[in-house]
Amino acid sequence: MTVIGLSLAIAVFIFEQSKDRNNEEEEVYQLLSDNYQAFLKIVLENPDLRLFANEETPALSAEQRERMFIIFSMLISLFERAYTAPACPR
Repeated sequence: MTVIGLSLAIAVFIFEQSKDRNNEEEEVYQLLSDNYQAFLKIVLENPDLRLFANEETPALSAEQRERMFIIFSMLISLFERAYTAPACPR
């Protein structure tokens, strides 16, 4: 009886740990997705920078270049977080 009970307890423990890990990974995935959506909203709020244009960006003012640098820094930060986040099973 002890052998069966101990084996069952270990199996339940491993199952619960796996479930918790999956929940944490899903939460990280959702946070990254939300942050990317926020980044896209910022890009939409700055159409004068033409961040998604196929052609070369026209001459920008100093203020526009600074905004572009900040937006691209946000994107790089987002990529860094996605790269260092635990692998999601998607």
